[in-house]
Amino acid sequence: MNLEQIIKSHNTKKITLSISAAASLVTSLSAAPVNSLIDVENIAPVKKQEKIQKYGVNFIATTDDVLGAGASYTISDNFKLGLGYLQVDDIESNFGVKDKFQGGYATLEAKANISNLELFLDATTINGETKTEKIEVKENIFGGGVKYKFKDLGLKTFLGATSEESVYTGIEKDFGKNWSLTLGVNRDTKNDNSSGFASIAYNFGSGFASNITSSVKNAVQNEYKKEFTKKYPNESRDNPTGNPTPEDDGSSGSGNGGGI
Repeated sequence: MNLEQIIKSHNTKKITLSISAAASLVTSLSAAPVNSLIDVENIAPVKKQEKIQKYGVNFIATTDDVLGAGASYTISDNFKLGLGYLQVDDIESNFGVKDKFQGGYATLEAKANISNLELFLDATTINGETKTEKIEVKENIFGGGVKYKFKDLGLKTFLGATSEESVYTGIEKDFGKNWSLTLGVNRDTKNDNSSGFASIAYNFGSGFASNITSSVKNAVQNEYKKEFTKKYPNESRDNPTGNPTPEDDGSSGSGNGGGI
């Protein structure tokens, strides 16, 4: 019996089914070593990585005449950079000459999370000029603190201190995914002065609400006093503007001009 007769003597559909079954068997056998090592059915689906929000903004106001607005950039999970504008009103020289500071700031924040705690360290530099006397003000501020997170409430409490001899405390309330409202109080131990501050932020960080809100007024005030005295060495209680007195400019005396 030749091949043609064999094929005709068998049902074509049965031959096709046999070929399919053989192919399935070969596939199962070739996959068996892999399936024996990996439980394919119980592999958890790969979670899509959440996109990290890199940029943020912040607006602040304090009861000691500080206004500010800034932006931040997240360098990594542990570092954040902030840049912005600052205005400090009602600063005074040693004997009461008032002025207004306008300038900018840059702050670098380092933080680490341990369970519900967030530890942060901040380095901030401010640079600007006063509006009336055109006195340049440059100052660096360092600070740090700790936050405790109440995750179920979306609430954080914080406590910290800065190199300007100030301590501060407050609360931060989260709204939505990235917005937060901060309320706090600051104690300037050097000048025995207290103030309050408020901040609304979108993905900003700890630094703005610590170094700037708690210490900028004190830093600007102290630098202004020092530079004003350099510029006007004649400043005194009786001559707060530092203008030359008659004795200083040689215009004192009656000067009768002499006669014959």
